[in-house]
Amino acid sequence: MYNDAELLFNWANDIFVRKNALNQELIIWENHLKWLKNKIESLETKIFILTQGNKSLGQIRIDKIDDCWQIDYSIDCNYRGQGLGTKIVGFLLENIDNVKFKAIVKKDNKASYSVFVKLGFKQLPTNDPDLLFFEYQKLA
Repeated sequence: MYNDAELLFNWANDIFVRKNALNQELIIWENHLKWLKNKIESLETKIFILTQGNKSLGQIRIDKIDDCWQIDYSIDCNYRGQGLGTKIVGFLLENIDNVKFKAIVKKDNKASYSVFVKLGFKQLPTNDPDLLFFEYQKLA
């Protein structure tokens, strides 16, 4: 995964990704490396990179928070609009059992909204005017 540090850094600082992130500030390289080291060493984080042949298409990360796993994903700007968000989140749903997933999406992020609705995530009520909350219970 350290081999992918620069790739993950570039994806994280993509203008569209920053716009749709909860924290929109650009990420500093040194901070990214510290963050990545902590994530890799944590038993409560899993990071997957979607590939096709030798091309890296996107990433998905899940972080254990309380009783569920929070989803964070992004698709490389060259491969957006091809249904890969649905594919990468669907990968989790197909391969990880007995967990509850949650996702937080900005209201104007129509692509992520569509992914979670299409895959059967339940939209939760919220008083936050800018965010949408989703959850999905996966039982074996």
